[in-house]
Amino acid sequence: MPSNRGDNFGGRAGGAAGADDVLDDVDDADDLTEEIDTAITELAEASESVAISSQDISDLATTQSSNMHEVAGEVSNLSASVEEIASSADQTKAMSDQARELAAEGRDSADNAADAMETVDDVTTDVYDEIVELRRKVDQIDSVVEVINEIADQTNLLALNASIEAARAGEAGAGFAVVADEVKSLAEQSRESVSEIEDVVVDIQQSTATTVKNIEAANDEVNDGISEVSSAVTALRSIDSAVGEAAAGAEEVARATDQQAASTEEVASLVDETARGAEEVADEINQIAAAAEEQTTKISEVAVLLDHLDERGVSNTRGL
Repeated sequence: MPSNRGDNFGGRAGGAAGADDVLDDVDDADDLTEEIDTAITELAEASESVAISSQDISDLATTQSSNMHEVAGEVSNLSASVEEIASSADQTKAMSDQARELAAEGRDSADNAADAMETVDDVTTDVYDEIVELRRKVDQIDSVVEVINEIADQTNLLALNASIEAARAGEAGAGFAVVADEVKSLAEQSRESVSEIEDVVVDIQQSTATTVKNIEAANDEVNDGISEVSSAVTALRSIDSAVGEAAAGAEEVARATDQQAASTEEVASLVDETARGAEEVADEINQIAAAAEEQTTKISEVAVLLDHLDERGVSNTRGL
């Protein structure tokens, strides 16, 4: 029988070489498994850290979103207050405009009253001048009456002398005596008429004097009235100017509050939009955190599988 030792030895030698290669591969796989296990462990720790950070950021975003909602509520309240202020400013402006119109009407009325008072003053002055002229003419009449009275006295004296001369002449002077009596009678009538005229002139003079005093007093009152009206006009113009400035100020306030209301509404809209964005960010961060946790779980599962693989590799090595 042929010997098989050489073949067995060769087979064993070949088997030993193959076992060495397997051991080398197992060692390499073991090293690679350890590296992968280390990397997976580090990745798991990083994923866990990301999950924790994501949760913190999510909590912060949720808090910020809540705060933004509170700010939005406060801004909304502020917007309502600004709108009320704007409404009040508009009402104030309307009242200022109405007051300005009333002041302008009062000023115009005062101007018209001043013009009327000046017209009355002019008329009073004209009447005063006419009455003074009438008084002067009455004084002239009085002078003429005095002359007529003197003429009547002289005529009466001449008639008396003529009667005396007619009495001396006797029958021859009878006709002359009749004429003298007629002249004397006319002189008496003239004296009586002159006396009546004097009474009328005195009454006219007294009435004229009283009228002059009344007109002078009325003129003084008119002048005082003109002064008062002028003061009122000046005051109304000052009021009109002040009300005009107040109306302009109220208009500026109304315009500013309108702009502020618009800006506040815009801010409220931006805050609301920011709050919604914060909510969306919080949701996305929550999703990221959930994904990180899921990834950590899967990495842990892979690590467990690698551990099992490593254990099997060691067992196989021992079997060889």
